[in-house]
Amino acid sequence: MYRTALTLLLLSLAFMTQPATALHVDYVGSTLWTEVRDVKTDGNYAYCNFRNGLMVLDISNPSIPSYHSQIYLGGNDRKFNFYNDYIFVANGDMGVEIIDKSDPGNLTSVGVINTEYEVMDVHVFGDYAYITTRWWEFGTSDLYDEVLIFNISNPMSPVYVASFKAWFDLPVKGIFVENDLAFITYGGTRTIEGYFISFGGVEVFDITNINNPSMITDYFTYDDNYQDIYVDGNFAYVAHRNDGLIVFDATYIPTIFV
Repeated sequence: MYRTALTLLLLSLAFMTQPATALHVDYVGSTLWTEVRDVKTDGNYAYCNFRNGLMVLDISNPSIPSYHSQIYLGGNDRKFNFYNDYIFVANGDMGVEIIDKSDPGNLTSVGVINTEYEVMDVHVFGDYAYITTRWWEFGTSDLYDEVLIFNISNPMSPVYVASFKAWFDLPVKGIFVENDLAFITYGGTRTIEGYFISFGGVEVFDITNINNPSMITDYFTYDDNYQDIYVDGNFAYVAHRNDGLIVFDATYIPTIFV
């Protein structure tokens, strides 16, 4: 016991007496640049959102994509969207990162939208960003979501406008905004009298008055497998974990899910 302690002491003294030296270290690569979460194209460039940052690939020759640039964000990156020369990145606990992409070879962080809870997704339509945040209820396994709306007409200084929630504050899985309507998919579980019960579906919100969004219809089920949503013309396309692609006729919004 005493011999071990003496040995450790001598080793510590030996390290402490070594002269300090400076080393030049070049960054070569990192396993952090794995797990692509989202990808979008703009001109000759593909923007790939990894777990810890954003990478730009030159796709002027699509058969041979080549590295162009990258920016480390250090959060838990998920989805992102473009707004003019800017990229709004859902960056987990670190909020929404705002990146200037006017020079694709030199991506620059110019700001952050700080949120109280973890950011899961960000959707941009017009001059507004729709940000999905999520949190746990202490002492339970229940997840809760809220969609925050920010005016981003000045990307350097976004302004909070309003918020809305899915039924039962359930986690929002996907969001798509088209004209004056916001479509969301949601799903999760709630602990009711000691039982875990699954809920999920699709909701449509009227955002004509952006300061006061109101739900106008809801397709409700006891199924939490609804994922992303995309709207094109009169149809809403919903990804479902088990049932594949579900298509809704959105011609008459108040009744499409009845």
